[in-house]
Amino acid sequence: MAGPLITLLLIASCQTVERGQAAGTAARVLVSRTSERAPEWVKQNKEDPTGEYQYFRGVKTEAAKLEDGLGDARIDAIKQIVQFTGLEVTFLYKKERNEYEQKILEEINAQGQSNVIGAKESESYWEVYETTGANGGVAKSFDVYALIKVPTSGISSEIDRRTRESCDRLTEAAAELAQASSLARDGFFREAAARFARLASQMEGSQVSCPSVGLSSRSLSAKAQTEIDLLRKSIDFTKQGDNQITGKGESLDQPLGVTVAYKWDGQVHPVEGVDVRFTITQGRALTGPVSRTDSQGRAAVQVSKVEASGVVTATVDLAPLFPDTPVDVLAVPFLFTVQPTLRSTTRDVAWIAGIMGVIGGTGCLGLGGALYVEADRWKDTNGRLSVIYEDWGRTSLLIGASLVGAALTDLFVLHLTE
Repeated sequence: MAGPLITLLLIASCQTVERGQAAGTAARVLVSRTSERAPEWVKQNKEDPTGEYQYFRGVKTEAAKLEDGLGDARIDAIKQIVQFTGLEVTFLYKKERNEYEQKILEEINAQGQSNVIGAKESESYWEVYETTGANGGVAKSFDVYALIKVPTSGISSEIDRRTRESCDRLTEAAAELAQASSLARDGFFREAAARFARLASQMEGSQVSCPSVGLSSRSLSAKAQTEIDLLRKSIDFTKQGDNQITGKGESLDQPLGVTVAYKWDGQVHPVEGVDVRFTITQGRALTGPVSRTDSQGRAAVQVSKVEASGVVTATVDLAPLFPDTPVDVLAVPFLFTVQPTLRSTTRDVAWIAGIMGVIGGTGCLGLGGALYVEADRWKDTNGRLSVIYEDWGRTSLLIGASLVGAALTDLFVLHLTE
């Protein structure tokens, strides 16, 4: 159906410069408009004394094309309809609000029987301006106004319908939040985290409330985010296989393992499917590839061909569990030590006679008046010095000492054989 009849009047007698034109800039000159005078509703929104309709004015200034200006002015009026009726705060989803606005626009463009809320375009008005540039070129632009009318009964019905729909959705969201908490309590970590994240995302920026059931989108969204934070902070780990000693070129006796778990309502549950990367960060050895936690929450790797003492760092990747939440990377260190092979060379000769006291007052060791020769010495990753003293013909003595600077702070017997 054709739109309302509009007559375009050319203004030939005078040219009007747009108000507020800044000095030194090209002036917009009014050259034509759709009526001799701008309608009153252009300056002030129209009111219906009978209360049968509500009127909404949409505006688009400096449109490059008239058709684009009319479309944008109608959309501006539709947004005011949504704001006036409060529909924008009854929608849980931005996508749905946009779709609803599009339906009203189609209803207005059709100018036919109501299929949404009965919105129709009552009037439209526009002004045509020309601007002359520095090079002498003339550009045309349009200021467009659209007046949309909506039956008051249609607005009331739509508000009631949307309010009921919002209450239903909030009730469903509260039930889903409770289900997510139950999943976390029963050990289903991934499923719980995914539901919490989905609820927080769906209600982000929404302002829905339903007093009849005591729910609001803000409170539910905040609750979902709180549960995500609690779930993230509840994660902990234990390690297996730390501080192993092996021979040069050999493998560690036990694999290195990390068990990832979380605590919820006082119960500890394993977390399955978490990637753990084991990397040699100090020393020389070989490790396997990335390991993934099993149903017991454990990931393990074998370390082989150990050539020098050092550290294996296990990096626990939790990011996939919380795609929209910053998560700290867990780095778990493992120490390993290479036991050196005894050498027959001697560097120092030491006379150890009488009674040698263990510094710190924990005990003493009587060694008599034997002659001992230093055979080897080394430090482990903790800075502890170990020294091999060989008894020429009788015994072999292994003495370890922790050094702080050059001071001997702890002297003790590690091994003594006949």
